[in-house]
Amino acid sequence: MAIPKKGSRTLTINDVRYRWVVSIRDNSVNLVIELAEEPGQRLHAFFQCRDLYVRGDDGEWRFHSQKQSITPAHTRRIVTHALNHGWSPDTKGAKPYI
Repeated sequence: MAIPKKGSRTLTINDVRYRWVVSIRDNSVNLVIELAEEPGQRLHAFFQCRDLYVRGDDGEWRFHSQKQSITPAHTRRIVTHALNHGWSPDTKGAKPYI
């Protein structure tokens, strides 16, 4: 099953198009990457959320934002690293590369 086009982004590295999507679950940021055309083995990367709390004028601490985002530059580095360490994005039926 491929990553849906809606809500995902694409990235081209060395003339190869990848599709990627980010979600937040169980207090972690989850990144899933696969080939945009005819996907095979998926790449999964997980990052801890870094919630930011700020003290208001009344002295109370309040949740401000998540302050962690995955950019195309991050995704490019992760894909490059994974390719150099054994990820085979065109291998059908393989378990996800984590």
